Amino acid sequence: MLDNHNLSNKEKSHLSYLLINSFDFNYSPTPSTIDFLDFYYYDHIFDPENSDDHFLDSFKENNYSNLIKSDKTVLLFNLFNGLFKSKREYDVFRLSQNINDFKDFPISINSMRIFRYISFSSYFSGYYQYDIDLYRGSIIPLSQFFSIEEEMKARLDFGVSLYQIGNLQSSMEQLEKVYDTIDEFEDFRYQSALLNNLGIVYYYNGFFEDYLQLIITGLDLASIHNNTEFEIDFLYNLHIYHKKIENWNVAYDYLHQIDKKVQDVGDMRSLALIYQSYATFYRDSHHDINKSLEYLKLAEYYAREAMYYTLLYSIIAELIDTYSSIGDYDRALYYSHILLEEAVSREDNSTMLFAYIKLANLNFKLNNLELASSYIDIIRTSDVSQLRFSKSQALLTSALAKYEIINNDNNEAIKLLTAFANDLILRIKNSSEIQSGHLIFENEYLSVFHLLIEQLIFINERETAIYWMDEIKNLSSASFYNNPALKASILSESQLVLDFALRNRIERLRHELRTASDEKRVQLNTFLFEAISEQNTLRRKVLQNIDLEPVNLNRLRRQLGRSDIILYFSTFNEDLYVSAISSGSFNIHHITFTEDDISRINEIVKSLSSDKVRLTELAWFKDKIFNKIGVSDRYTNYFIIPDGFLYHIPFEILPVGNVSTDYSYGEATYLIERAAISYSNSLKDLKSSLTHRPKRRYDLDFVGFGITHFINPESQLLPGRYLPALPLAEKEVEEIATNLNRLNNNIFLDSKTATERNLRQKAGNNRILHFATHSEVFENDPLYSVIYLNQEQEHRNSGDASNDGLVYAYELFQLDLSSEMVMLNSCESGSGNYIQGSGIVGFSRAFNYAGVPSLVMNLWSVRDRSAYHLSVSFYDYLNQGYGKNEAMRKAKIDYINKFNSNPTNWGSFVVYGNVDPIVPSRSPWVFAAIILFIGGISLIAAWFRLPGKIKSRLQ
Repeated sequence: MLDNHNLSNKEKSHLSYLLINSFDFNYSPTPSTIDFLDFYYYDHIFDPENSDDHFLDSFKENNYSNLIKSDKTVLLFNLFNGLFKSKREYDVFRLSQNINDFKDFPISINSMRIFRYISFSSYFSGYYQYDIDLYRGSIIPLSQFFSIEEEMKARLDFGVSLYQIGNLQSSMEQLEKVYDTIDEFEDFRYQSALLNNLGIVYYYNGFFEDYLQLIITGLDLASIHNNTEFEIDFLYNLHIYHKKIENWNVAYDYLHQIDKKVQDVGDMRSLALIYQSYATFYRDSHHDINKSLEYLKLAEYYAREAMYYTLLYSIIAELIDTYSSIGDYDRALYYSHILLEEAVSREDNSTMLFAYIKLANLNFKLNNLELASSYIDIIRTSDVSQLRFSKSQALLTSALAKYEIINNDNNEAIKLLTAFANDLILRIKNSSEIQSGHLIFENEYLSVFHLLIEQLIFINERETAIYWMDEIKNLSSASFYNNPALKASILSESQLVLDFALRNRIERLRHELRTASDEKRVQLNTFLFEAISEQNTLRRKVLQNIDLEPVNLNRLRRQLGRSDIILYFSTFNEDLYVSAISSGSFNIHHITFTEDDISRINEIVKSLSSDKVRLTELAWFKDKIFNKIGVSDRYTNYFIIPDGFLYHIPFEILPVGNVSTDYSYGEATYLIERAAISYSNSLKDLKSSLTHRPKRRYDLDFVGFGITHFINPESQLLPGRYLPALPLAEKEVEEIATNLNRLNNNIFLDSKTATERNLRQKAGNNRILHFATHSEVFENDPLYSVIYLNQEQEHRNSGDASNDGLVYAYELFQLDLSSEMVMLNSCESGSGNYIQGSGIVGFSRAFNYAGVPSLVMNLWSVRDRSAYHLSVSFYDYLNQGYGKNEAMRKAKIDYINKFNSNPTNWGSFVVYGNVDPIVPSRSPWVFAAIILFIGGISLIAAWFRLPGKIKSRLQ
């Protein structure tokens, strides 16, 4: 808008009048261009003692008709300034709407300041697109008339605004322009803000190596400027990153560096925070509760000394939860009373209520029902609206429900729990904070669902119970929707702005509903329904292949054959619920695991990626589950819906019958030899896989990407770690393409041609997509898990993210996949040698939601030769017309008989989703049935053609 802007004499007058940082000081104002009132209003508004709402309203009313005239720009600036400094942001925005052309503004630093006032006020008032347009059309062009530093400050602010609405690509472009001139900033704080913000954008685009490099650069700059506060911030970012990928040694090193910096500063608050971080680290990395408690008590001491009460309350609550988790309820009660005393001494009603809730729940757990009920009575007379929607409300709901249960009113308890569960699910679906693609529930939230499911099973409402179990699993789709990289890749900027505005509106309406009168609630609920409906339209655009309808369990059961069974698992800490669902029966079984049981399961999981898994332990695990549910031998087709630790252990490897020794692999009989097995992440996913109707016309039948040598073998998640070559990968895809002779159009791409660009060109129209390459799973952010391909030589240094050879899980949504099956035969994962549960959910759901009904993948790293033999055999059986689960079963049995019966070599391959054959069956029984059918039709036709006399004789 301000490009090629020419200065008029009038504008020059205004510039020299404004003086401060003016564009040109060579012009003096002429008396005719300045109104005496300009000086009066300027002085009056800029003196805070004179400026008030009454004066501003009077000024606006008396002068408004003249304000928009170009010769009254000073007056307009004065009013903008006064309104903004009086915190009347909406009035600033409304005033800006009456300006027809911002070109009339003088080219001045003060104009930049006013534009920033308008920008902030627009954003604050919820007009996010107007803010973005103002930067593009006015602020950025105007900034180019001044110093490079001024332009870069504007672009930095613009980049942050773009990031906030979710436009990651445009945000990255703006911030990278600033980064190119970072040395222009004289103030280190701007450099620090740039490095941090650009780092965040890189992180959410999946560029983890670039993110780490920027944060390390920021750390170095902070050290040069001797800015300890900024050093601690950058060190903490590095600690959190390495903690998320469970790179514990490096995470600890950064935490130790923070400790040293904090000790040097000697600030009590910082010491409390660092000791709380130590407590969390030892709890998560080493499961060392004693060490965690030791640091929590140190954190409590320093928070108390610093009078940092919000942190003190948080630390005490953590002490209560930690002691509860190890069954030391006396200490948990002790700290609950400490929390109550602290709150009473400071008349903190919200914390007092929280302490009473903690005491009620603890006493229910200890079966001190009378004391627990007395706390409930106190809570019921309190103003619970002061509790924000948080873990506190979950604890409150649990306490109130338990009170109803002991008074034998299960229906009222279920009503309370159901209301909270619905509220929580809606909140999560509309939350802007859930971005990872994998949802991890807090224990307080899980306890509400656990109690609800427990009560539903108690009153024999099994279908409702499994509905809630499935809702928990399907909440991961909400976190997919809120992943910024995924939304930015699909929605336009205007849609991103709308989505951002709707999330904020929904959050605000839900907050207002908690304290609204009955009359007001009707109107607020209408507004809320409209906002959620509008957001659901955007959600369907992002997740086009998600079935939003609840599963009709009876209809699903009618689709099962006589030999089919669904085993549906839901874990709640030490409790496991197993739903056995068949066409003729439906039962839910409850299994409890002790600490020793959980320890044994963890050892099984660790042993699976080695060569020393113990058969006796697998047999114990199988008996622990199957003896309780009593699955009949007539079931030869298992649909498994795992949860928690059950993602780690494939059912195929479980031994059936007697096991003589730990390592007598050749003598054992495995479940895979008795039944075909496939997996889904939820009942909704299973329903979709059973009803899938494949596309029947493809330009290509099989496309194989096999990479033996990697152009850039460095890990994206762990810099310094390199991915080894895969000698048999190219041979694997070539042999499969040749052997799939019942499909016509098969191609394979080798190390030179297996590029991301070729994947994007061929992804949308092939029946089977096969990867023989490496992948890494980002356990805590599965949508940033990556499949490694190569780059084309001529585009290697182009900086084109769509051809960098890194295919992130969130990018799969852009590929418009319609393949019937994808096989991800990758030999590495980002979390050691084992892909954990959320990693499986991340990849399988990403492919599924991108349009692929079947995914075959391996759960842990296997030898290149084992991967080659199993995948080639699997495709041979697919070529014969077997279903995917049966083809995998036969391939594994062949491997057991021909090569190696150790489950660690063949057990990692699993089939997720639809199991239908890729090609029609060649079974002789099928041909016989067809011949008999045709023969029968021929005989009937011949009978009708016989003369009547012959028919009568034959009869």
